[in-house]
Amino acid sequence: MNGLLGALRYRTVVWSSALVALSLAAAAIGGPGAASAQRRRPTPPVAPAGPSAEQTAAARTAYGEGQRLFREGQFAQAQTQFEAAFTAVPNPVVLLSVAESQERQSKIVDAVATLERYLTLRVDAPDRAAVQARIDQMRSRPGVLAISSEPSGAAITLDGTATGRVTPAEIETPAGEHTVSVSLEGYEPGAQSVSVTFGGRQEVVVPALTAVPVAEELGGEVEGEGEGEGEGEGEDEEEDDGPGAGVWVAAGIGAAGLLAGTVLGFLALSEQSDFDTTPTEEIADRGDRLALFADVGFGVAAVGFLTALVLNFATGGDDDEDEAEEPATTARLRVTPVVGPSGGGVAARLTF
Repeated sequence: MNGLLGALRYRTVVWSSALVALSLAAAAIGGPGAASAQRRRPTPPVAPAGPSAEQTAAARTAYGEGQRLFREGQFAQAQTQFEAAFTAVPNPVVLLSVAESQERQSKIVDAVATLERYLTLRVDAPDRAAVQARIDQMRSRPGVLAISSEPSGAAITLDGTATGRVTPAEIETPAGEHTVSVSLEGYEPGAQSVSVTFGGRQEVVVPALTAVPVAEELGGEVEGEGEGEGEGEGEDEEEDDGPGAGVWVAAGIGAAGLLAGTVLGFLALSEQSDFDTTPTEEIADRGDRLALFADVGFGVAAVGFLTALVLNFATGGDDDEDEAEEPATTARLRVTPVVGPSGGGVAARLTF
């Protein structure tokens, strides 16, 4: 009996030792691999945390303020508020409002960049085609060149073509590289190359124009102009000025005398007719006086016309240079009325 119990204890110990050995062998073979597998197991992704309540409230407030300012036409301030809303909560839709504010400020390049950023952040944008068309339309806009020069008033040429404008002026031109030239009489022409951006406005100040030296500007034209001027002046001097003032005065006196003599003569004839009808001493005296004055008028007329003729002949002369150098002749007329018991007239004396 004791021998049987001892045998059982022995077998139990053996089986226990075998089990321990198998366990150790399994740990030795599979233990390290299982540990490595445990370490290589992927970590499940962590969902990004959404904006906090404070961020959402700030974005909502800034966006509402931006809309108000936009309606009031304060586009720069509206842009600032829209950008603040996007910073608080980066919603790509807010970028559309930012771009609209930039476009209203004529910041076309900035607006295009903002719209392209919107398409990048919102891959599934339902309005992608419309936004892209808007970008293409902005890129096709011409730029504006504000051209000035010193001095101003210079004619503007763009890429070799005259614009018909003078400085200062603003000229629309397609985007790209261009050459602006200006020219002004009396100055050396100036030119400047510019790079025009679509939808933008660029100042182009042409360097101060250099005045052309007077001698170089006139060249050989001075002598010709002087000769022409001299010839013109000579011709003007040689032109005949017509009858002198004395001729006209004498002719005027003659015309006045003729007119007075004619009128008085008719009156004298009228008195003579009355005397024939009703002979009285009073009518006879009036007739004699009118006849006397008529004779004086005709005498003055004769002397005036004669004097005008003589003066015109004396001062006309020939145009030869030799005769022009001779001293001018001065004619003087003295007219003296003469009245007698039976008539009247004038005595004229002409001296040279």
